[in-house]
Amino acid sequence: MYAAGSGRTENVKALIAAGADVNIQELVEAARRGRTRTVKALITAGANPNVKTPYGDTALMREACSGHTESVKALIAAGANTNMQTMQNETALMWAAGSGHTEIVKALIAADANPSIQTKMDETALMYAARGGNPSIVKALISAGTDVNKQNARGQTALDIAKQKGNKDIINLLSTPSSAKKAFK
Repeated sequence: MYAAGSGRTENVKALIAAGADVNIQELVEAARRGRTRTVKALITAGANPNVKTPYGDTALMREACSGHTESVKALIAAGANTNMQTMQNETALMWAAGSGHTEIVKALIAADANPSIQTKMDETALMYAARGGNPSIVKALISAGTDVNKQNARGQTALDIAKQKGNKDIINLLSTPSSAKKAFK
């Protein structure tokens, strides 16, 4: 269904009405291209919000990375699993944290996304956030109870990553996580 990726929502609706199969990868393709109206039309037609690409990513992951808050919320409401993982064990929360999308990170946390999941390289969403440089996301993840002392496969913590990046605000947050937790509330 080329129409899904192109954002031709009216064409998508016509194809659905004609009996087109919406449980293939159209939802992921529409999400990849940031087609919020099309994503919503496909969800309404019964598209599976948890369909994966061959690499294991989902529409939720694509929208989280792209910063499409409205689509993320629609996918969550349709039952998208916030803890699904790619082949590398990455999650939508990691992608949103690394891309700097604070509102999406908050929405995912509110929908029970697990901030403690680790990739195959033992990276966490907090490490993605430290690398991405957004203090608000670091605060949100600390407030959600993530372990600031977890180490990745290289023996680095989120604080080590923040120091490498030279982000003083994040270094301060990770050096005193209890104050970051209070500041977020």
